[in-house]
Amino acid sequence: MKKWIAIILLLIIVGLVFIIIGCYKEPSEAEENITIQETEEAPEEEAPPEIPVYTEPEPEEQAEVQEPVIVSREEAPSELLTELRCVDDKIEGVVTNVADETMDLNDAIIYINGMLRRNPECDTMVLEPGESTFCTNLKGFASLKEKGNKLIFRISGLQAVEIINCE
Repeated sequence: MKKWIAIILLLIIVGLVFIIIGCYKEPSEAEENITIQETEEAPEEEAPPEIPVYTEPEPEEQAEVQEPVIVSREEAPSELLTELRCVDDKIEGVVTNVADETMDLNDAIIYINGMLRRNPECDTMVLEPGESTFCTNLKGFASLKEKGNKLIFRISGLQAVEIINCE
């Protein structure tokens, strides 16, 4: 019985040695030439697909032109994101609902330097039209740079793009 165990162990050891030697095999000259030729050839660049241009259909009837109504900034803030600043390695600011419907900030999609962030840390998560709330952390786990932090905030069909410098 001990003899069989010794034979099996010897076969296992020999097999492992062959596997290890096979993994560290030096490439032949032909393989090296193929590798060099593959790396020297520049990849072909494909032209990007053309983006169709949207043209609005002409209206059948001319609508009556109405005088624009001037609204003060206090009544209806025009910016989705305001007062953005870096504090303690976080980006904080004020989010305002500039839409005509209720806005749930849990549905917000935030990109900071290309990293996705969901569910910002804000005082109020549901905003009625015209309401604002203070958010203490819009960046999540993304790392910040000293200059040029790009923040994209999307919600309810609206988008705000801001560049924030953290000095």
